[in-house]
Amino acid sequence: MNAAPNQTSVKAVVKQITPAADGYGSEVDLEILANESANPAADYLQPKKGDRLKVFAAAPGKLDKGARIRATLGLLGGPTGERAVLRNAEPLG
Repeated sequence: MNAAPNQTSVKAVVKQITPAADGYGSEVDLEILANESANPAADYLQPKKGDRLKVFAAAPGKLDKGARIRATLGLLGGPTGERAVLRNAEPLG
């Protein structure tokens, strides 16, 4: 069985950060600048340049609105649905 890799590497701009509805963590709205995954057509999220993607961040740290970042994203699934998750973010230099 071949499974798609559950990791997506992107360059993005943080458009908005809001508290998550359940009170834990934040929802981060990203505008994708580039998908830098090894095989962008094979990952679960498959974001393309210009797409907007909302991701969950347990601890968004020093992310600010307007920041340009390189991020690692994943997709978590369970009995109540699925959620895109921000695993790591670094500022673009």
